[in-house]
Amino acid sequence: MKKTISAIAITIFTLVVSSCEDSFLDKRPYGILSADNFYRNQEEIWKGLIVSYARVSFSYGSWDTPRFEIGDMCSDDAHKGGESDNDQPHISDLAYFRALSNNRTLNTFWTRAYSGIYNNNIVITKAPSASYSDESLRRRHIGEAKFLRAFCYFQLARVFGGLPLINKPLEFDENLNIPRSTVEDTYDFIKKDLLEAAANLPSIKDMDMTTEWGRASRESALGYLARAALYFHDFEVARDAAWEVIDSKYFVLTPDYQDIFTQLDGPNKESVVEFLNQDTQGNGNGTALTIWYRSRNSQGYGFDCPTSDLANEFEPGDPRRLFTIIDHGDKFPGNGLDIEVQNHTGYITGELMHSRKMFLVKPLRSSRYANDAKNIKDLRYPDILLMYAEALLETGGDRQVVCDYINMVRERARNSRKYDIEAYGNTPDEKKANRVFQVDTIDIPDVTVEMDLTAAIRHERRVEFAMEYQRFYDLKRWGYDYALQRLIQARGDFGPVANNINPNKFAAYPIPQTEIDRTGGVIKQNVGW
Repeated sequence: MKKTISAIAITIFTLVVSSCEDSFLDKRPYGILSADNFYRNQEEIWKGLIVSYARVSFSYGSWDTPRFEIGDMCSDDAHKGGESDNDQPHISDLAYFRALSNNRTLNTFWTRAYSGIYNNNIVITKAPSASYSDESLRRRHIGEAKFLRAFCYFQLARVFGGLPLINKPLEFDENLNIPRSTVEDTYDFIKKDLLEAAANLPSIKDMDMTTEWGRASRESALGYLARAALYFHDFEVARDAAWEVIDSKYFVLTPDYQDIFTQLDGPNKESVVEFLNQDTQGNGNGTALTIWYRSRNSQGYGFDCPTSDLANEFEPGDPRRLFTIIDHGDKFPGNGLDIEVQNHTGYITGELMHSRKMFLVKPLRSSRYANDAKNIKDLRYPDILLMYAEALLETGGDRQVVCDYINMVRERARNSRKYDIEAYGNTPDEKKANRVFQVDTIDIPDVTVEMDLTAAIRHERRVEFAMEYQRFYDLKRWGYDYALQRLIQARGDFGPVANNINPNKFAAYPIPQTEIDRTGGVIKQNVGW
């Protein structure tokens, strides 16, 4: 995630790893450098790791957009949006479970993730024999690569189920037709990588955030272990991993909810895993997401449009709604003294709403055709708190303690501003008046042990992380029947679609047909597709 490597170095290393871009196994690397004559010392291993971070950080040419397409737009939180029904129809195919095995999003998701796996496999296999002056640095580099490899495998597993598990760079005289492992074995592989990463990575407390912001830490690995374990219903592991992150006593909740997404220029002690699209000097490769999900009348493409069902999920007095959803008619600063009034008409916006979390006010944004420096906070500390609460509840823990951790998240929301600090205006009252949605003056209450705590956790996760590409995976792990009910309620045209899907199709999307064909059918298609 650190972007201080030069453009020349990135070009060289892209040549080294470009063999995986179209199909993850079957192309020989091009260029002068290769894994055989590079990765000889700690400096070269580190440069290879920079490319590994880039594989999960960059937007154009990567898979940030597919992560939001599946995580948001296939859930009850968002409509596709876009210019028309024919704008990016492959997203609608995913959202209505009619995707074909040549679906563009799924193909990109698969190839980009395996490209990252390939690059990390090189680092993991080459670092043990490379020249190092510091053995702890060798272990750290291997730990970083294992964290990033596990990250890639986990993204794939949530979308496709069991996977071909590859733990080394494959030679061209090897058998490249590797069958899929079971879901259980895939999770075990991910868990092993994350445990080994945690054992070899420094605690974030011992890292220098002026130079190491965005690099994986022990807590990054443990946080992702909690997320993976919760997804696969391994509740004791999820509970214990989340607790270790909490017990590090490093992370804190940003006092005001809005500031999580408006502070663009430095580390945030709420971020457990953050993908940098800028570095600590304000440079970097940027992200297309801010453009992709902005109104078409504000130089955007108009995708990822919140549903009214999501808007209605927020309780009266919850200011998180204000910084999750932009409404038609909201007013923000333009350039100079101009006002940019949000206009969500003239194209397919679902219910005239867009994502506030990915929105940049006009003075901070680039043109429609250039990337913006807005980081992606992939795993935030409130997720750790709520994962711990959920896993503790699932393992029969103290209900009052469960409430305490839910209420930590709610307390931050309760104490956050009830006006948008970036809205047009000079005073809080003016800024409040320039947002269509007005937050009630009442405060949201604490949850108590007498409540349905499962429902309380599910509600809290939705309103805290809405439009952060996690919702679809929460629905999946909470079960087919629950998810189907939510989708039918949120998307009025989903009822008839529900008759054409089943638990198998909901559990896993189709494997790209190109991979099935390339292996002569050794890789098997998911049931129902």
